[in-house]
Amino acid sequence: MPTHRYPLPDGRDLEIIDPISEGRARVFLEGELLGEYTIHELKTPATFVLADGSQILVHVVSSIPMFRTFDVRHNGRPLPRSAGDPAWSRRTVIELLLFSAMTHLSLQLIKSELVPESLFGYANAILLVMALGTAVVVWQRLPHAVDAPVREYAPEHSPQMPRVTLT
Repeated sequence: MPTHRYPLPDGRDLEIIDPISEGRARVFLEGELLGEYTIHELKTPATFVLADGSQILVHVVSSIPMFRTFDVRHNGRPLPRSAGDPAWSRRTVIELLLFSAMTHLSLQLIKSELVPESLFGYANAILLVMALGTAVVVWQRLPHAVDAPVREYAPEHSPQMPRVTLT
């Protein structure tokens, strides 16, 4: 199972163990289990209130299956490497573009040597459209992403799962 690690400002690490397809995601803080939720349950943000009074919010972001990203916030601020971190989000999009381009190139090589034309013709067109669409989105958003303010998370304006308070 993939493991996602997010550093908190005070030096502690939050770890999310993500099930590959179905199952329960487990959230740990410095090795202590905070909670277990299905991916479907985490589409609604889960809030954990720590002993020091700070809050951690975990929310799964819909993405490519088996390549999930999580929006993880500490006291409303996005943690580095989470979906709310603009630099990490841009990096993820660029990596997806590179993956699409490499897959496209690989299919071109296979198509020309091993496989009949019709099957890979459709796959090739789909991957090309995905890469072009993603490139357009990045092209539109990238110059403005640096100036974008970091939004504070406002829990009173969205549905939430029950809070878990650690003592």
